Amino acid sequence: MFAIPARFHKMLIIIAMTACFSMIFLNESGAIGVAFPDMQKSLNLSNNALQWVMNAFLLTAAMLLLLGGKLADHYGRRKIFIIGLIIFAVASVICGAAQNTWMILSGRILQAIGTSLAYPSGNALLSVSVPENEFNKIFGTVIGLAYLLVAFGPFIGGLFTEFLNWRWLFWINIFFSAICIVVTLIAIPKDAAATSPPHLDIRGLIILMIGLGALVFGLMQAPVSGWDSGWIIGLFILGVLGLLLFIIVELKTPDPLLEVRLFRNKGFMAGNIIFPCVAACFTSLVFWAIWLQQTFHFSPVIAGVAMIPATMISIFMLRISGAWGDKAGPRPPMLLGAWLLVIGMYWIAFSADAQSYLLLFWGFLLFGFATPLIIPNAIGSIVSSVEPSQRGVASGVWLTLQHVAFSVGFAILSAVITTFDDKHLSRFLASNPDYQGIDLHQVHVLLAGKNTIPQLDSAQLQVLKQTAIKIYTHAFSFGMAAMGVFALIVLIMTIIFIPKRPQ
Repeated sequence: MFAIPARFHKMLIIIAMTACFSMIFLNESGAIGVAFPDMQKSLNLSNNALQWVMNAFLLTAAMLLLLGGKLADHYGRRKIFIIGLIIFAVASVICGAAQNTWMILSGRILQAIGTSLAYPSGNALLSVSVPENEFNKIFGTVIGLAYLLVAFGPFIGGLFTEFLNWRWLFWINIFFSAICIVVTLIAIPKDAAATSPPHLDIRGLIILMIGLGALVFGLMQAPVSGWDSGWIIGLFILGVLGLLLFIIVELKTPDPLLEVRLFRNKGFMAGNIIFPCVAACFTSLVFWAIWLQQTFHFSPVIAGVAMIPATMISIFMLRISGAWGDKAGPRPPMLLGAWLLVIGMYWIAFSADAQSYLLLFWGFLLFGFATPLIIPNAIGSIVSSVEPSQRGVASGVWLTLQHVAFSVGFAILSAVITTFDDKHLSRFLASNPDYQGIDLHQVHVLLAGKNTIPQLDSAQLQVLKQTAIKIYTHAFSFGMAAMGVFALIVLIMTIIFIPKRPQ
């Protein structure tokens, strides 16, 4: 490590971690969602394959994040961090060069593997690389800067998609990764690997992968294979039994992958239900980005701008929310945020059919005010409910559950929207002689921007497009109402379990 003045040392660490977290957050957020219509048209992806472009990343990260943290603790945080960044960069090249479904999905899975190594080890490196009395300030700065980019994520995604190409959303990660690696090598000393062999809860990991993978795969494929399909029902049964078995195994394991015993604490349990439910609601942003482009015919840039009310408010509200929670306890801001989240989700659901952005704007704005009121106070409630010696473990739990919620929430939302859309669109195609022989995939690609179907003349094409937009809008509305259930859970859990006064 070079001799670097203290102020430059901290600045370099902030740059490295901000670049890392920004890169990861942007690749699991609405920035990618804005590019979905162009990506679908370019790669000729089915709706199901397009949804897997997001959930292949979310699901893989959810299953491997805890393992990544364990590997970092044993083999050295800096080493695992750099390996994760290299894997992420290589995966981004694959995604950017993708020519078909399997290539883009392989790249996304590999990106998630890189994330599962870089994210937890990056958090750990930050905690040991700055003075303890400055950690909260520096960590807040890093997350704040990263979240600033995420808040602009849909707009950034729109700019890249419209003026360059959707592939640049992945290729830019090479630049982010290079910054992280170079600065890490310069500013962060090599840490010693553990001398004893790591205790890896392989049994727990395998059971988690089977249970969570079966549940999410069943939800994602049910609209394609049918909810009454024997193998889909079997996946659901396997998923539920696998997750129950995982909990039992973790309770009996001395050094578990996931510290389930902490859930005996009501504050910890409530926070780890509230925060993931809010995370699940965040998956709506991907579908907002798609729907705005397909229904309002917004360009990618305009779609990104249209979503700013749901994201930009957080930048200004997070500090206010945290200060309010410090003074009055977590309940007041969380309760207000929960009510705003419920109203916002159902406002979007019930106003969608009007196809008026002025109406939707208020729903997006309510969402934008709601989430920063809930998230920092929910995390604070989780951390403060355990002993200081357990806070690292507690952070690993909520970080993992966040990504599980992203994956499961996205799977539920995609299942609801796809099932409703495909059912009613199939019925329209089957009942109309003009559209015999037209399949669902042709219609999906039509909405994504490929304005031709060889069998149809321009008048028939226009009727089909308008009908498909109307059906998709009904499906979108139904999906937002389903996400409103997660918001209701947040409200109920806040009322019942979050204490009325600071403790």
